Amino acid sequence: MPKLKVLLVCDILIRDYDGCNRTLFHILDRYDKENVKISIISGKIEGLDQPMQVLKLPNLTLPFNQDYSIAVPYFVTNDIHQFIDEVNPDIIHITSPSLLGSHIQCIAQKRRIPVSSIYHTDFIGYISYYVSAYNPLKELIKQYFSSVARKFYNGCDVVFAPTSASRDYLIDMGIEASKISIWQRGIDPTIFRQNGDNAPSILQAQNIQKPIVFFASRLVWEKNLETLVAVYNLSVSQGDKYQFVVGGDGLAYQELKEQMPNAIFLGNLTQIELSKWYNHADVFVFPSITETFGNVIIEAMSCGLPVIAANGGGSVSLINHLENGVLVTHDDATSYFHYIEKIVHDSAFRKTLIKNGLNFSSKLSWPALVQSFFESISSIAKFDHFKKVAS
Repeated sequence: MPKLKVLLVCDILIRDYDGCNRTLFHILDRYDKENVKISIISGKIEGLDQPMQVLKLPNLTLPFNQDYSIAVPYFVTNDIHQFIDEVNPDIIHITSPSLLGSHIQCIAQKRRIPVSSIYHTDFIGYISYYVSAYNPLKELIKQYFSSVARKFYNGCDVVFAPTSASRDYLIDMGIEASKISIWQRGIDPTIFRQNGDNAPSILQAQNIQKPIVFFASRLVWEKNLETLVAVYNLSVSQGDKYQFVVGGDGLAYQELKEQMPNAIFLGNLTQIELSKWYNHADVFVFPSITETFGNVIIEAMSCGLPVIAANGGGSVSLINHLENGVLVTHDDATSYFHYIEKIVHDSAFRKTLIKNGLNFSSKLSWPALVQSFFESISSIAKFDHFKKVAS
């Protein structure tokens, strides 16, 4: 019985590295191995705990963000062609319009192999954090990367957008609407759920005796960390009533730690450790506006933790203001602090956010999402067998 053959192409494949990688591993951990065969081309691979055909490519660390690296395909083109010959994929799934992604897309087009992609990252938005506002080349750089992204996504057979807001963003960028399909992100309810059993040990270990304001993300400045610092400083000036706790690591770790000296920094956390902190914090603050979805938002909701997020990026498609969470202007530290106070001290408001957040997040199941993903790409690949078996 034939299997759907999928070639996954990504610069980095590291478990729990970022939202994109968590999504990829949710797919890799749950796909139907009897009816799907996945092979991989990547620059860095860590945490892959199953045997697969893999081609590992040379990679280059980015000079302006040493937390991230890109795969370099140009010196191993023959190896890539040979690998694709061996794999003989029905469809190639490429995670981003990087050098590797664009290179493989050209090969796929010449061989008439369908290509799919998921819109994971707002690369254009990141430019503002790495190129000075006074740099006369900033707009040219934005235009160049916009052109690269437009060419790449329009060259795909399908682009999965995580929210309606990101779909609209792609259309505004110039991506053909007919190529875009909504495919949300999910949670693992066996990990991210309400559970207060470990509260005493966690809080005692850190000697926490104040309400906890929690933030979790890769610690890079494009996550709008300046606003997190501003909220922290406002809290300190108001009597230091809250204990700020930061989960994650990244390029900004040391500088952020220096700017938030009374905060607790946990470093990288496993999903189980994250779930424990979601459960025992009092408020989750997330000021980033460069998210295409915002996995941490629904993770927090599913653990019964009220969320205050920036009114921008993927957050706007996940939060109904004052119903299942709070949306504020991304750089308005005063509004963040106001709602922290309200959530901590207004029990009725807090209960409303928790109840509606739990209800919303319960509808986002990874098993169902992974199933729909493979049904969608199998139809693009004109591989009808998978859909018949799946149904």
